[in-house]
Amino acid sequence: MPGASMTPRFDSNNVVLIEDNGNPVGTRIKTPIPTSLRRHDGEFSKVLAIAQNFV
Repeated sequence: MPGASMTPRFDSNNVVLIEDNGNPVGTRIKTPIPTSLRRHDGEFSKVLAIAQNFV
């Protein structure tokens, strides 16, 4: 039985390339993004803005 803190697992490896200034290199993210990134909203706000799916 899983505990209170569950870690999402994925069957494929996906990356989002981010420049030094925090801008994503691409303009679309087609793969699901972990919901845990919302806790780091200041750091990843541009990535969260273009993401379409969250897990």
